[in-house]
Amino acid sequence: LPLPSQTKAPQTQTHSKMPGKASMRMRNKNFSQNIDKRGNVSKGGPKREKYPLGPYAIGFFLFVVVGSAIFQVIRVASQGAF
Repeated sequence: LPLPSQTKAPQTQTHSKMPGKASMRMRNKNFSQNIDKRGNVSKGGPKREKYPLGPYAIGFFLFVVVGSAIFQVIRVASQGAF
């Protein structure tokens, strides 16, 4: 004999996985607005980001690094190899 807990039918979910009518209407409205623009829809692609440092800051940094390297080479050359 089967136990009473084994004879019960599985419970079904009361809610569906489909979106509600309000959200469907809103999405449909947004989509139809895109259709009306006919090629003028902005693309949601990646936007070009600005660099955190400007060109003058990068130039100054390179000036300091390259300049100090040049002075180091001059200093080592004037003292001799060893």
